[in-house]
Amino acid sequence: KVLDNGSLRLNFSDNGTVFTLYRITKDTETSSTLVSGVANGKYFARMQLMVKRQDATPQISDLLTDKYLLSGFYVTESSRVRSSVDDKLIQFFGFLLNGDNTGNRISSGPIQSETINDQEVTTDIDIYLRDLTWTYSDGRLVSETCMSSVIEGVCQRKQRRTWDLVLITDTRMYVSETISYEIDDDLDGIVDSISYIISRPNFYELATYFD
Repeated sequence: KVLDNGSLRLNFSDNGTVFTLYRITKDTETSSTLVSGVANGKYFARMQLMVKRQDATPQISDLLTDKYLLSGFYVTESSRVRSSVDDKLIQFFGFLLNGDNTGNRISSGPIQSETINDQEVTTDIDIYLRDLTWTYSDGRLVSETCMSSVIEGVCQRKQRRTWDLVLITDTRMYVSETISYEIDDDLDGIVDSISYIISRPNFYELATYFD
């Protein structure tokens, strides 16, 4: 139901949950919305990024491969450490997806700073790389990153990251992202337990300045 103020109300008949979506701003690719409602007898409200899914399923040739991709959380959070020279992000979390289905999970952070003109300035950073492999089929990209040492050819702790592609532009890939941490304690190649699962909307943006 569309309300008088232009917001959209969704009523779920099975559990009584009510969602109200109110668009705050509309950009070329995205909309910033206020999502509020009642679920499990509790009121909630939060800002949410929404993206219109593209009509055609992305082809593998549409993916932004062989380029550094920065997580949207680092693009939008002003608290991340930036260069005092050009204001570009120094802190980095993202990926490099190679065309041969290999790649890297990349993270960086400041390890040294000094006070210049009464301001703390980052003077050195450290970069952490982890190898990954990825596959793509029918709009879904799945990457696997070993988070522990490989023992007898088996990774004991693995992070699986699934991107359901929503929209691909020249500079961004908008995704519905699911992350799980899988544990294989007996090293038999079969997942024994999953430590956590996170699902969220996100985007990954070309970081042409990163090398």
